[in-house]
Amino acid sequence: MCADSPPPPQPERTVIQYAIIGIGPRGGYAFQRLMGELARRADARPARITLFEASDFPGSGPVYSLEGEASNWVNLTERALLLEAREEMTYSGVVVPGFPDYHTWAGFEPEAWPAARPDQFPSRRKVGQYMHERFQTLAEPLRAAGIARLVQSCVERVFYRDGACKVRTNDGETQVFDEVLLTVGHQPTEPDEQLAEWKETVARVSGLTLYSDPYPVSQYTGETGLAGDRRVAVRGYGLAMIDAVRALAEQHGTFTLVDGYTRRQTYALKGPTLVVAPFSLDGMTMGAKPLNAKIDRQYRPEDEELEQLESLLSDQTAQSTAKGVRFLTRTMAPVIARRFKELERPVRCGDLTLESVSELVERWLLDSTIQHGCIMDRNMPPEDALDIFIGMATGVRDVTLDYCAGQVWRQCHTLFRRAFSHGALPADVFSAIIELDERMKRFSFGPPVESHQQLLALCEAGVLTLDTLEDPAIECSIDGWTLRKGEAQFTATTMIDSVLDDPKVKRVSSPLIKGMLEDGLMAAVDNHLGVETDENGYIIRKEDGQPLPIALLGRLAKGTVIGVDAITECFGDRPAAWARAAARRARLGAQKSP
Repeated sequence: MCADSPPPPQPERTVIQYAIIGIGPRGGYAFQRLMGELARRADARPARITLFEASDFPGSGPVYSLEGEASNWVNLTERALLLEAREEMTYSGVVVPGFPDYHTWAGFEPEAWPAARPDQFPSRRKVGQYMHERFQTLAEPLRAAGIARLVQSCVERVFYRDGACKVRTNDGETQVFDEVLLTVGHQPTEPDEQLAEWKETVARVSGLTLYSDPYPVSQYTGETGLAGDRRVAVRGYGLAMIDAVRALAEQHGTFTLVDGYTRRQTYALKGPTLVVAPFSLDGMTMGAKPLNAKIDRQYRPEDEELEQLESLLSDQTAQSTAKGVRFLTRTMAPVIARRFKELERPVRCGDLTLESVSELVERWLLDSTIQHGCIMDRNMPPEDALDIFIGMATGVRDVTLDYCAGQVWRQCHTLFRRAFSHGALPADVFSAIIELDERMKRFSFGPPVESHQQLLALCEAGVLTLDTLEDPAIECSIDGWTLRKGEAQFTATTMIDSVLDDPKVKRVSSPLIKGMLEDGLMAAVDNHLGVETDENGYIIRKEDGQPLPIALLGRLAKGTVIGVDAITECFGDRPAAWARAAARRARLGAQKSP
């Protein structure tokens, strides 16, 4: 999509000027909600919206790039991709057509999909195509009418001076706006000490290759992508690692499906040897998602139970007096315990009462290192962990308490977002809850069963080695990266860093965010995880604690909003809340403050 030019003249005072920086799924949806709110207001001044997006496919964003590989799957089942339709709207005489919900667009009928049939997971580029088409049908009539403008340049700085927002792009152009929304997604961060040392070594040693970002996978799957003898180390053992390993495996060999139900597979390498060695600090395997809706349904609390849980967790008085993470764990433990006791195949650990199970759940939530017969052994070989997770996810093995807890947690995650985001929890308590939620992702937001089956197939084929998985000693030299764990040793000439940084705003290296920090326009909350915003997404100025006409949605606001990385959250309440507040500013005679 081509950018619009030339830049518009200086805005008239009767026109309100909006800027949205970053037009991925969240920015595109925020744009849609803003136009919908403006269309409903009879008292609104004329509006002009400038959309800043440097990529070729606005609406999709880099994570869902249309140029991505088919091997990069969305970590959400197709049935759970509940992305609502857009209704037709008319703004200033311009008719914007409606657009179908995702299921209709994709031709997927959840009601016709048997509950016992394995779930399917669409590729990210398929979802990106939906997002891009959705954006185009919204933006094109508004651009033709001069209401919206697309600028395909990188924004380097945002200033707020003398009551006006100024946006400067990398081509030196500066524009003035009344309102700015940042939906910039994942931002680059300063490399940690280990990565910085590796970069220094690679810069002076030939024959070694370091990929500091796992995406796009095409950078290391091409003909010249792998250096030396095709021995690859992957830093990290999560979802991005799976994407990287699958891309390499499909480039250099073939997976064959052996069992259509359990998704069990074999792998055959073609051509020269390929060996991949992932590693992480704890070496813990993520739990696979339940295979289908029937199995998944066991973990969903009853509607009445969910309503009661949300009522307890949303209570502002209880939140304000909370003393620690037990505010959440003591409430969740009995919910998880009831689901566990009612499973078709729970692990048998004597005659535990419901109360005893609940106590054990809370102990585990507070300390995941405890050992018990109902809980997976943290010290088992990683290949065994893969096999056990596959068995539980497919319903052919007894379910452990920790796996059950993770699946119930996932079922409650939307509820957590509603209850805790911009609530009354003390900062230290909210920080502890976010830390627990991140730890629970190992069980609650693991990969599809098929991903684990592929990892097992690669292990059996000798392509994937897990001998140095847990916290190996690492030496980076002219020979490459040598990983040592006990008697096991592995040397790689290619390193892929698949660790995606937490949104600790003070480590972000992009000029846009660093500049706003230096200017005092934003500050991290007490837990240092992200930027402080109000309930409508407006940034709280560090100087006086007042909201600016600059809003931030997405992962950099993680300190005040939980669960921001989910694709469904891009279509959630936060963009809608911002749009309502931003449209109120368009009222004739409205004040400049949000």
